[in-house]
Amino acid sequence: MEAKDRNRQKAIAAFKLYINSRGGIFRKNRRKQLLGILGRGGRMGEGGKLEGSGKMEKQAKSTFWYKVRSSVRVGLVDVNLFVEVADRDDVNQVVTKETLEPIVKALLLKPTIYVPVIAGSEKEGGRQRAVREPPDLVRAEIAMLLIKYGFGYLKSMQMNHITSSHRRTIDDAFDLSNYLVELFKPESERRYSPPNQSEYRE
Repeated sequence: MEAKDRNRQKAIAAFKLYINSRGGIFRKNRRKQLLGILGRGGRMGEGGKLEGSGKMEKQAKSTFWYKVRSSVRVGLVDVNLFVEVADRDDVNQVVTKETLEPIVKALLLKPTIYVPVIAGSEKEGGRQRAVREPPDLVRAEIAMLLIKYGFGYLKSMQMNHITSSHRRTIDDAFDLSNYLVELFKPESERRYSPPNQSEYRE
């Protein structure tokens, strides 16, 4: 089974109970298109492909993902609106560790790609191993955001239990996350200099 098909089958298994649910950003058919159960033209298709010429398929794909991005962008604004105006109890019933963890994992630990264990073995049906795609600046900045506001929230809620040593550790975590994010940028655009290696030597 090819890597794309393997990932698609995993996605279908993970979301199959949700496909026909009412509400949400996407309607039923859009969810099926995203999972490759329906073609982008609304017909049953393999892997969400749209039959037709290469040019038509490329245009359809571009339009499809433009509409998906637009829907998700507005959906995120709706989530922000809900969190801003709803009572804390209402928010806490919906936005929880359980509901956010799959999103955070998908952003920071996926997508997973499969590579041949031996070069050239994929076409021959050889064994494959799962690896994560290399990190990028956008997701690195999201990781830094979680560290920054997560530690900030915990520190403000538990001031009586935070020692000066803890505060230094938190500040160091902030600095380290900022530094690591800067490494994703071209050297001429970086705002932080590499840490002095002698500081870490005994």
